[in-house]
Amino acid sequence: MHYLPVFSCLNYGVDHRGYRPTLVDYTVIGGKLWREIQSETAKIIEKRQTLLIEVDTLGYKKTDSAVNPTLRQKARFVVTTVPGARIEEQPSPLDRKRRKIPGN
Repeated sequence: MHYLPVFSCLNYGVDHRGYRPTLVDYTVIGGKLWREIQSETAKIIEKRQTLLIEVDTLGYKKTDSAVNPTLRQKARFVVTTVPGARIEEQPSPLDRKRRKIPGN
């Protein structure tokens, strides 16, 4: 399993060590037979009170074996920078196209 943790640095003014990372939230972002994370780095975009985190992934086509995913994708996650923040995955445009809406 691959996890995406998000940390915040809080300033403990009286502490001689200054800033200390604190876990905000974490989520599972990949795993065998689901999707493989391509890189160990992520693209992070900061907008107002949110962070957009984007990672390269490989998904599985119907013809792929369990150890060799070949479908290049990107996974996008949004984190709000307010107290009680959570990580939420944004569906990709391809997922929206593939999803069939009943009645259409």
